[in-house]
Amino acid sequence: MNFLIKAKLNKYLERVGIALLIIGFLVLIIGVVLFQRQETFDVSQKIDSTKIAHLGDFIGGIAGALWSLASVILFYVALSEQRRDLKINQKALKAQVKSLRKQIEEFELQREELQETRKVFKEQSETFQIQRFENSFFQLTSLHHEIIDKIYFEISPLDVVMTFHKRTALRELASQLKTALRDYDFREEATDSDRIHINFRDPVSLEDHAKSIQQASNNFFNERTNSLLGHYFGNLYQLFKYIDTSTLVDAKSKMQFIDIACAQLSNDELYLILFNAMSVNHGFPKFLILIKKYDLLKNFDFRLITSFQKEVLDRKLEELKE
Repeated sequence: MNFLIKAKLNKYLERVGIALLIIGFLVLIIGVVLFQRQETFDVSQKIDSTKIAHLGDFIGGIAGALWSLASVILFYVALSEQRRDLKINQKALKAQVKSLRKQIEEFELQREELQETRKVFKEQSETFQIQRFENSFFQLTSLHHEIIDKIYFEISPLDVVMTFHKRTALRELASQLKTALRDYDFREEATDSDRIHINFRDPVSLEDHAKSIQQASNNFFNERTNSLLGHYFGNLYQLFKYIDTSTLVDAKSKMQFIDIACAQLSNDELYLILFNAMSVNHGFPKFLILIKKYDLLKNFDFRLITSFQKEVLDRKLEELKE
């Protein structure tokens, strides 16, 4: 409201100032005209300075005063208008600053939204990667069970045909391997009486015992056994290798999937896996490295093997460090 009143007042004063200027000019003209009617100028005569002074006093006293007043009024109006313009500019600048702040706030909101969107995309990508990993993992696990379901063989001791399939076949093969390891003579030249006196804890004897395990394992995992278990060991190794080399999940998740895979292995399977991994011509050293790295035998009952076999296993695991 004050702004409108001041604007109207300035317009009024501006008009008054202009009017005073015009009046001053009119007074000047009227004064000159009246002076000419009363006085006659002749260039041949000497100019009367007194009369000219009276004319100057008249014009200066009236027109000068009017012009001075008009100048003051117009100067005040100009200052007032300038002040008003400054206020308007200040308000405009404040409005621009406010607008810029709003734009900054909008940009911040957009940045936060982009970050949230980026976070969502990242989570979706991680979820997709985990799903990819899980799909491949469970496909390999399903294939593992399918391979077990297809294991089948027959033996005919004493002309009696015995049929083994699935996990029963694995149990029988583990039993046969245990018998082969027990009966295999790790020193061919040794007699029965010599075997009783052999100190297996002697480094040389332990080395020979390691060789006997190697030979017994190689003889057991021959062409016939490989035809039954080749796919089994190959797929199982690929399952653990896939977990080990995958970049789709972190280390903690890898251990969770390792535990899931290990929980599906029976003691008979772990027994076969152990000696296959110790056999140079079969699972050594690749499978044994994974066994050591992820402790794949943590569910195995080590009472199923002899103390000498355990010592040989520990030595091989120690050698993997080098």
